[in-house]
Amino acid sequence: MSKLLLTTCGILMSVPAAHGQWTAEILHPSGATRSIALSTSANQQVGFANVPFSHACIWEGSPPVLVDLHPTGNRSFALATDGTTQVGLVIAGNNQAAMWTGTASSWVNLHPPSARDSIAEAVYGDVQGGWVKWTTRIHACIWRGSAASLMELHPPGATTSVVQDIYEERQAGWASFGAGAHAGLWNGTPQSFVDLHPQGPSGSYILATDGAEQVGYTVLFGGILHAALWRGSAQSYVDLHPAGAFRSYAYDVVDGVQVGWVRGATGWRAAVWTGSSSGWIDLHPYLPSNYTESIARSAHRNGNQLTVVGWARDPAVGEEEAVRWMGPMPLVCYADCDQSGALDIFDFLCFQNSFVLGERYACDCDPDPVCDIFDFLCFQNAFVAGCP
Repeated sequence: MSKLLLTTCGILMSVPAAHGQWTAEILHPSGATRSIALSTSANQQVGFANVPFSHACIWEGSPPVLVDLHPTGNRSFALATDGTTQVGLVIAGNNQAAMWTGTASSWVNLHPPSARDSIAEAVYGDVQGGWVKWTTRIHACIWRGSAASLMELHPPGATTSVVQDIYEERQAGWASFGAGAHAGLWNGTPQSFVDLHPQGPSGSYILATDGAEQVGYTVLFGGILHAALWRGSAQSYVDLHPAGAFRSYAYDVVDGVQVGWVRGATGWRAAVWTGSSSGWIDLHPYLPSNYTESIARSAHRNGNQLTVVGWARDPAVGEEEAVRWMGPMPLVCYADCDQSGALDIFDFLCFQNSFVLGERYACDCDPDPVCDIFDFLCFQNAFVAGCP
């Protein structure tokens, strides 16, 4: 069934949640006053719960079992997980980047002793990413399991920079140059920063990557936020903002599917996209009716199933409560390179441009990671096969 959201700007429309039914599970622990799920991987979700102060936590399994990660200090938050390692921060007079491996006792303090603040935003294998604040400037950085392993990624000429996510050897985030922030990618050094800022917006931010795609948001003049998608270059930028929406924001991406939120006249709605602004799945109707707003923060694919986590707000309680949605993996058409919804000559031109730029979208069409003629043949076969 399609969902319609009426706004003062027109009609904000989501696409049908076809090919199976979505379910929503409230993760909010008994006795907590507030909880938010911020990241998911495999059979694990992380975030925090106020009991009564914020404690970093893990939800594992189904039904979920809560594991309290809080080690010390006033408050703690788990911001990301790769299924084995969790990262975030502990507040003990200042923000201190933190790492865990499943228990409170496993806590590792990543905070450099001479820094004012630090936060770990991302983890991939044995690498953690985030930022460190030395005096008044915030610098992007990565760690390898200890405070002493800190490596700065702050690009030359930048005033502020942050690593928001990691995939394999690549880091994703943003850096400010002058008046505006620029979305970008690194390959492990400050000099490797690749600027993905598109023409038009006054600012751009990458919040997540799955290697092939990056998502986040752009800032239009007047401060309006639009959910955004890239495929490794500034030229690949796609505005995901639905017509009629007030604002939108993309937090995560997995295998061609993006999650975040869309704000209309009825408030925030947890959203799933498949690469374009023309269609999105509204996850909010699958929540119990007492919840009036929701946001999707992270997604994980397990075969044909997609797990999405975030939060929903119950006005009777007045605070956020952690949520896990589960549903079918939305169909994504690889051959529709420009995400127009139709297969035509412009998809060949789009693929050609992606190939020339060395983007993973083009180079990973066939099983090997090399950009060669077999990727062209692979795309041609996908085009002939058509879209589902």
